[in-house]
Order: sequence, then C-alpha cells, then structure tokens
Amino acid sequence: MPSSTRLPHILPTRELVRLLLPTYAEVSSVDDAEAQDRLETALVSVDLRDELYRAFERSLAEQRGSRTTEDQQLDRLSQALSKRHNFKAVPAGPAVAAALVGINLAAGLGEGLAAALATDKGRALYDRGLATLAGELVKELLK
Repeated sequence: MPSSTRLPHILPTRELVRLLLPTYAEVSSVDDAEAQDRLETALVSVDLRDELYRAFERSLAEQRGSRTTEDQQLDRLSQALSKRHNFKAVPAGPAVAAALVGINLAAGLGEGLAAALATDKGRALYDRGLATLAGELVKELLK
C-alpha cells in the first residue's frame, strides 16, 4: 500500500491507464482501444496498483528538491495531469518489457511468461521496469 494517502486520489486507475497507455500500446503492438482494455483489466489488481504507487512515490522522492515538500510536489503533479492530455511512450528496454509482462499477467494474459518473473533476476527486472516507467512519467509531468 502506498504511504501517501493523496497519490491514489491523484492517480486513480483511469489516470494510471492514461499514463501507461502509449507505452503499453507501442511495446505490445496493439491499438489504443485494446491497450486500454488490457490496462483497465490489469489495474483491477490491487497488488499491481500498489506496486505502481510505490514506484511513483520513489520516483517523486528522488526528483524532489530540498526546498519542495511532498505536498507541493503532489500539487504540481495533480496540476500537470489536469493540463496534459497526451503522453509519450517510455523507451522500451528489457526492464520496461518485464514491467509490461507483469501488467499482462495481471490482465490474465501470457501465463507462460509467469516463470520469467518468478526468479529473483526476473523480479528485479520487473521492479526496475516499474521504476523506469514511473520515473520517466514523473519527469515528463514535472518538467
């Protein structure tokens, strides 16, 4: 569960879908409608949402300046989300691909790939992928 009580309100499921959609559609080679359906299905998983919130929290903390409070940063994030409508796809790499495998598993797709994330190395790559996704999206929103 995320430590910030505000983050799930700023990034409800519909916002997470909107942020992840360009990357998911591009890397998975599916159209936006299919990507949205898959993401909405996957994000029903509380575990996946919590992992994403933790990745966003870590990314926000890493990018927070010494004179900026968490609340100020969350306010900026909220304002940026209300102004932005299109997001860029995060550059694909092994870590991002592993994160999308985890999203697919949460959506009930690619069960044969579950073993790849079950290892310590696979789990570390998945965690790095979530961190990369969150980091790039936070950077884009707060620039």
